[in-house]
Formats: sequence, C-alpha cells, structure tokens
Amino acid sequence: SATQRAGRAGRLEPGVCYRLWSEDQHAQLAAYGSAEILQADLSGLALQLARWGVTPEQLTWLDVPPAASYAQARQLLERLGALHGPKLTPHGEAMAELPAHPRIAHLLLRGHDLGLAAMACDVAALLGERDILRGAGADVHSRLALLS
Repeated sequence: SATQRAGRAGRLEPGVCYRLWSEDQHAQLAAYGSAEILQADLSGLALQLARWGVTPEQLTWLDVPPAASYAQARQLLERLGALHGPKLTPHGEAMAELPAHPRIAHLLLRGHDLGLAAMACDVAALLGERDILRGAGADVHSRLALLS
C-alpha cells in the first residue's frame, strides 16, 4: 500500500513522496495487506452462496473464507429470516434481489411490508452515508426530518 501510494505521487507529473515513518519501520511493513475476505463481513457472500445452492467448500478460492466468519454470517441471515437451514426463504430470495447489504435489504423489505417503505428508504440512506448531523445530541428523528 505504501509503495502504491508513492507511485501515485508521480503519476501525472513529477512528484515527491514523504513518508512519515522511519526506514526501519518501513522495512517492517508487510509486503502485502491481508485479503479482504479474511476480515470482511461475509453475510452478503453467505446470502449469494445460499442463493446458488453451494457451500464455500464446493468452490475454489484464492483465500478461503474463514469458517467462523462464514458461520457468523449464516447465523445473522437466519436471525433476519433469510435462511432456514441450508435453504433461502422467500424473504431471503427477495433480499438477494436487492443490491444492498443483507441488513439493509431486510430493513427495506420489512419497511415495505409494514407500509413504511419511504421511512425505511430514509433510514437506509442515513445508515449508508456519513452522519449528516455531526453535532452532539442529534437523534434519528432530527436526521429523518432533514430528509423530508
């Protein structure tokens, strides 16, 4: 990452890269960062694999998803009503159709079912972006009011 950033310093025209650490510290940096799949929330992956009817063991990976993280993702999907055992529920199928994180997809679908689709969309927008009110004490009602 540090080498990539240094390359950007001279990408469009001659440039200089100033590193704010010593050469010794630089020498101790890992050559490459760890694969994102080893650190990421796997609930979206688990939802798609269930949709395809496969398990991680049936696929070839550059980096295998960690079993504990994958199990945790499946537990979340079960709590959201997207999975029943190895199979997607109708709710899970609908969640998989939406281009959103499973939690947000669940929020949008439940909001729609409860007749609160517009509010669910507003809440999803608030959750998906940086805080629009950075002041202390601003509650969710204040944030939703700004979207109206």
